[in-house]
Amino acid sequence: MFVTVPQFEQFMPRELIGPNQKYWRAVTLSLESPWYLFVYEAEFEDQRVPQTMLVGWESTLLDILASIPEGNCLGIARIQKHGEQVARWEMNWIQRIWAPTRDESNEIGLFLLQLEGDPQLRDAHLQPVQNRAGRKLLFGTPPSNSTPKESPANA
Repeated sequence: MFVTVPQFEQFMPRELIGPNQKYWRAVTLSLESPWYLFVYEAEFEDQRVPQTMLVGWESTLLDILASIPEGNCLGIARIQKHGEQVARWEMNWIQRIWAPTRDESNEIGLFLLQLEGDPQLRDAHLQPVQNRAGRKLLFGTPPSNSTPKESPANA
């Protein structure tokens, strides 16, 4: 967890902060788990300011997506350990995040994702997932207006 000081204040979406809050959930996992960079726009002095947040848990990422207006979510990248090398990381941008259907959530996990440049839908461990109708789109890279809100049978 990081504690901010006034000169390094992070501009948070007002939907996510409490009164007098001076901390944020971040950087809490070991090297074995992926992290996420969440890029968003926040309001500061009547302007929209781009910000980047490091997120350590998939459940926190879902909470953030549910709290911030869709138009303010600019991008999400997945950062993970590169192969067997402890000190190397790779980053992949996420094109879409889908919620699993109720009957598949125990086997799939919290969400499914599609990485930029990869047509395959994957679970949070990057294992390929079979196509299935009824999945709900939680995030799509801007512009997401043309992206359907519910997955077709081939998503």
